[in-house]
Amino acid sequence: MSKLPVLAKTLVDMGHKRVRKNPRVYPKAKGKFLKVRQPTPIDPVEDALSKKWWVDYRLQYEAVRNLFRYEINRHQMEAISASRIDHEHERNRRHELTETWNKETFLLATDKFERLLKALIDKQTDRLIDFENKQAELSDKLKADLDTVAMLTGQMITETNLDDKIDEIMNYDVVDYNFVVDHSGSIVRGTKPIKNEPHKIDMEENIQEEPLSATS
Repeated sequence: MSKLPVLAKTLVDMGHKRVRKNPRVYPKAKGKFLKVRQPTPIDPVEDALSKKWWVDYRLQYEAVRNLFRYEINRHQMEAISASRIDHEHERNRRHELTETWNKETFLLATDKFERLLKALIDKQTDRLIDFENKQAELSDKLKADLDTVAMLTGQMITETNLDDKIDEIMNYDVVDYNFVVDHSGSIVRGTKPIKNEPHKIDMEENIQEEPLSATS
């Protein structure tokens, strides 16, 4: 089949603008431009009947709404009354349960606090006893030190025996410190220290017989 007729038809369609067959807005006919629409005449009997029907409809509608509202409120009040009764019973039951639990916990807490208080008292008592024992030991130690010092009063240097102590120190034997202490703690005495005699320089050996000349 030749494509020439199709091409010719396409070119013709491109140059020709189509008119819509079913427009959305139909233009007003030219012969009706000067015509003015008159309001529809109202029938008085029909108008009075329509108003009466409208008033009756509104009255019946409001009556039905009020009836529904009354029934709903009545059911709500009945439910609230029933729930109040239930809540009162439940509240009393919970109050009794709470009071019982409070009494039990009070007894348990009292026992626990008594045990804690007893433990604290015992701990403080033990600490007080330890402190008193330490103070007694310290007092005994101080007394022993005082007794030791009292026993050494004869060896102390005072104003009365100062001259005698000085004479005793001056006339005391010389202490030889030439010793060492081995690993076992024993004292090992040594010999007397070697006397380091000063080195004598032989001046005669250092004197040359003839002085060095400049040519030698």
